Amino acid sequence: MRREKAINVFLFFFLQAMLFVCFFPVYFSIDKIHMRTVTLPERLLSLLFVLFWISLCVYSAWKKRLSLLVGGVLYSVMAYLPGWFLPHLVLAAGSIKKQGLAAGLLETVFEKMYELVNAPLAGVSLLVSGKASTSLSRWFLPVLLLSYAGTHVFHFYRNAYLAEQLHLDETAYFSNPALARELAVAPDTGVSFGRSKSPADNNSENLPIFLPANMPGESTEDEQDEQDDNEQTRLHFRGLPK
Repeated sequence: MRREKAINVFLFFFLQAMLFVCFFPVYFSIDKIHMRTVTLPERLLSLLFVLFWISLCVYSAWKKRLSLLVGGVLYSVMAYLPGWFLPHLVLAAGSIKKQGLAAGLLETVFEKMYELVNAPLAGVSLLVSGKASTSLSRWFLPVLLLSYAGTHVFHFYRNAYLAEQLHLDETAYFSNPALARELAVAPDTGVSFGRSKSPADNNSENLPIFLPANMPGESTEDEQDEQDDNEQTRLHFRGLPK
């Protein structure tokens, strides 16, 4: 299933590039740029192609879809293959050595591959200089990989930060939080921090306790002695309550 998703992503962008080659004249060649008027529909389709690629980078990175990443990598690598193999296939000018049939076929394949990968970028190439426009297709792979790796690093540090904050919240209600954290890290301590106090528990501890009028409250020894002294020094009159 994952292999099918990777192939579908590759074919999706490959077919879009084929539409540009079929309906619009070639703009980028391996050795030059064919200067022509870029029509409005071509610009809009080129912008749509770039938006699809950005969506692939964002979705595969945020949802951790490795299969979609592989499909995007397979397509973006096509922008590097002509630069890797064509210098070894093209014969130098004035060379006596004849080019073989296989080498000629491979040279044609890589030249057409270069035109295919760069065809969807003709509309957006007007936003940059002519020299930079020839290398726009090579940005597909770095953007895809950096967005995926950067999102994973962000998720890792974010989860670590949240885990640390939750651990601090659990140990904040102890009288010695530093000692509680050490006990939580130490093995075989028998200390469990599975449940932290809720705000309702804290409020219930701070609420005053009201006793009935006929129920005496607890008193300390000093208060009891003071009551005994007052009882002994109090004047008693017959008929009056004490």
